[in-house]
Amino acid sequence: MSTENTIVALSTPPGRGALAVVRLSGPKSPDIVHKLTKTTTQLKPRVAQHLNLYKNGELLDDAVIIYYKAPMSYTGEDLVEISCHGSPFIVNQLIELCLRYGARLAQPGEFTRRAFLNGKFDLTQAEAVADLVFSQTQASHQAAIKSLEGTIGKEFAELRSKIIELITILELELDFSDHEIDTIPPHELSKSIDNILKINSKLLKSYSCGKILKQGALVPIIGPPNSGKSSLLNAFLNEERAIVTPYPGTTRDSLEEAIQAGGYMIRLLDTAGIRKTKNPIEKIGIDRTKKNIKTGDIILFVIDATQPIKREWLEYYNSKNTIVVINKIDIAPQKSLTKYEKHFSQYHHIFISAKKRQGIHKLTEMIVDSISQQISNADSLIITNQRHATGLRTAKKYLFSAQKHIRQSLAPEMIIADLRMALNEYDKILGKTSNDEILNNIFQHFCIGK
Repeated sequence: MSTENTIVALSTPPGRGALAVVRLSGPKSPDIVHKLTKTTTQLKPRVAQHLNLYKNGELLDDAVIIYYKAPMSYTGEDLVEISCHGSPFIVNQLIELCLRYGARLAQPGEFTRRAFLNGKFDLTQAEAVADLVFSQTQASHQAAIKSLEGTIGKEFAELRSKIIELITILELELDFSDHEIDTIPPHELSKSIDNILKINSKLLKSYSCGKILKQGALVPIIGPPNSGKSSLLNAFLNEERAIVTPYPGTTRDSLEEAIQAGGYMIRLLDTAGIRKTKNPIEKIGIDRTKKNIKTGDIILFVIDATQPIKREWLEYYNSKNTIVVINKIDIAPQKSLTKYEKHFSQYHHIFISAKKRQGIHKLTEMIVDSISQQISNADSLIITNQRHATGLRTAKKYLFSAQKHIRQSLAPEMIIADLRMALNEYDKILGKTSNDEILNNIFQHFCIGK
């Protein structure tokens, strides 16, 4: 993908609106503006200018134009933003004129890609731009802002510099083995790699919280058949979204719906009721429920308060991330509620009526508190990107291999090779060794005008 030509795109949402912003980036940007406005006056950088736009000598629109001169622009090259009236006709005509005067249509994420290639920021910051644009909650917005500020990139850059330092020392030992130079003892080398591993592992561990911030907390609603799982989902949504019947096994597949609360996205997952069954279709649904339990961030275990407590339930609610939801308090006898309160006193629990929507607000608060607790327990620096997590896992593998080779007293070349492979993973995360395939995969998910 060439950065020598000039690109154009609509940067605001398509459709009718009060205003629209058309963006130009590349060496021909100022010249194209002169042709659009029929002026020869030099554009003043970072000054809003009110100019008319013309097509075939006739007035098309009046616009506010801002020129950002390279390298002091978002892309690092000459960039122009044209704010015109938000008529689809005007926008289409304006873009057609830009194409006529030497621009080409921008590809998804090409403005940000050019910014990265021109050294305006590293690849972690470029990805944060997309995260910021697509953020849906306060939590995801704040995570994107932190990455955009370069906090994540600086941490990876620090890991990278530590590895480069070790490689440099080891290679000096090899190159000047016949000379008296300071060497690093194996135990010191191992200690240095341990320190890198600790930071690597801490970042990797934070990804579980990062997924919550970026994608929302996955909250499976599990429990025996007819305990009120689907009714609870409907209560959260305040609409009849899930099918509710008195017959066991009605829900045979997972149904996911999202709500927002406390600045977080909560992904509620209605699941098949857990019980022994010979029905092959229902069994598949139950197997999926058990898988959802393993991947869920918070588990809601729903129980029918009118039914007796069963010993086999223990394996499903004996977890710190599980909230026991004791349902149907509107019809359960007080004697039964007392038994439930005594039995679940040591567990995170709540009494509700999904049908009457009693206790739903309190339950939502409990979920938010649980999410907040998980986030607060993590380090202040949280990884939200799956690509970064994958790179950290791979780097960890090579660092462990380097430690193993030190213990085995193998040749320094083997240790250097491991360290270089770990270094390569950090380089890929920062974009220092990224190939076109990686970049295409990242930027294709961007908006066209960003």
